[in-house]
Amino acid sequence: MPVSKRIITPEERARRKEHGKEYESRPDVKARKKEYRNRPEVKAIEKELRDLPENKERRKEYQKEYLARPETKMIRHERDARPEAKAKRKEYYSKPENAARKKEYAKEYYARPEAKVRYKEYRAMPEVKARKRELSSRPDAKARRKEYASSYSISIWKEIFDIYGWKCACCGEDNTAFLTVDHIGGGGRKERTEIGSRLYRAVIEANDPTKYQILCFNCNSGRAMRGIGGICPHKLPKNWRFDLHAPLQTGSS
Repeated sequence: MPVSKRIITPEERARRKEHGKEYESRPDVKARKKEYRNRPEVKAIEKELRDLPENKERRKEYQKEYLARPETKMIRHERDARPEAKAKRKEYYSKPENAARKKEYAKEYYARPEAKVRYKEYRAMPEVKARKRELSSRPDAKARRKEYASSYSISIWKEIFDIYGWKCACCGEDNTAFLTVDHIGGGGRKERTEIGSRLYRAVIEANDPTKYQILCFNCNSGRAMRGIGGICPHKLPKNWRFDLHAPLQTGSS
């Protein structure tokens, strides 16, 4: 005799769901579940199931869909905006190993083609541009940029002087306010045009004393004078006079 299949009504399904929720929230039930899941054999089975390729892919898809939900984004935004959450993140990333890991991941992530496209589209949004202009125009932001530019410039020049010397290779001037980089074989103007603001970083990376040297501004400018042949006036005879009609030297600086 065939057994008739019982039909579960929506009300009964809701009742069962409510009962299950209430049952799972009981302290004794939670304790039993925790004790069960902490067993070595259960942990091993769970790990084996988690490591299955199809389960990994399923989790990845679900997480992607879950994080894309508007309500999830709102919950995460509210949670991340809490002072205790900010303090916790700050403490976590203040550790060198965590900061290095974050930096390495960001470098790898933003090198991906799809990330570059998304970032470009995001920065092109009118509201993002307006927000950026607003933030950049704030006095504190201007002060931070100025402070950063100053500290960055000091660190760059320190590296250059450590490699090429802390005084003028011609006259011996050692006041760093008067010193600059000179291209020994010429081509400074061309390289500056091609590289632009990365010139001093390129000088550091080259680490080549046969190509670059430190000169004071007087000696550096003197080498570019007309009719001088790329020689500093300090090294010319005392009776040498500047020729206004000679062609300008363009190979130095």
